[in-house]
Amino acid sequence: MVTALGGPALGRLSDAFGPRAALEIGGVACAAASLLAAGGLARLSGRTVKQAIRVRPRLENV
Repeated sequence: MVTALGGPALGRLSDAFGPRAALEIGGVACAAASLLAAGGLARLSGRTVKQAIRVRPRLENV
């Protein structure tokens, strides 16, 4: 359903402003979807996003 609406809309945008604008909007939409998914998954696990993406130290065998 979303593709049926988003495809023609990005096509018109690409015709009006060039293909670069359509690619930029696609990239922004991808980044926004990733952030929303990270927030949802962190909430389901009972942590904040900051806690979920924190780098954890690893032990290495020497």
